[in-house]
Amino acid sequence: MIVLSKIIFLYIKRFNYFIPMADKVQLSLEHTLNELDQLVKQGLFTKTEVRNIIKKRRFYEYKFEKKDVTKQDFFKAIRYEKILVKIILIKDKKRKQRKKEKKVKQTSFFEFTFLRRAVYLFQKLIRKFNNSQEIWMEFFYFLIKNQCYNVINREVGKCLSLFPQNLGIIYIIKNFGKSLHIMNMKITATP
Repeated sequence: MIVLSKIIFLYIKRFNYFIPMADKVQLSLEHTLNELDQLVKQGLFTKTEVRNIIKKRRFYEYKFEKKDVTKQDFFKAIRYEKILVKIILIKDKKRKQRKKEKKVKQTSFFEFTFLRRAVYLFQKLIRKFNNSQEIWMEFFYFLIKNQCYNVINREVGKCLSLFPQNLGIIYIIKNFGKSLHIMNMKITATP
């Protein structure tokens, strides 16, 4: 009987009918292991500091999976990730100054992973609160500020399908359309 229930559970899990909350949280945390390993290898954080980061991320991930999650919970998690990247960049800058390496300014691995994680959190927020125009606008402002134009290209269509007459989103498309490469179509606003 126990073996049969395990087989049924694995079948259900394989075809995404039901995935327990703990498995979802664990899977999302496993995606950040490479980043955290790099932090330890480069000497930016100790293993205990990385454990604290994992605990904080786990806390937020469990919060996101609950039914009573609020928008503020997501914004707190995004704020935490921003602070974490600032700390990483300060420590990395000090480490590079000690080595006296001079390189061309480019997006570091840690900035990229922060952006990827922040976009993941914003997309999760949008899935929960899909009908909120303010969240979409904040997401677009975040993407424009961080020059994530390829993500904007993907998300504009989704947003316009939900809010076809939102003047703020149309304004973003018109002003940043040249860099977004999506102005092949004529966009008109009809209030």
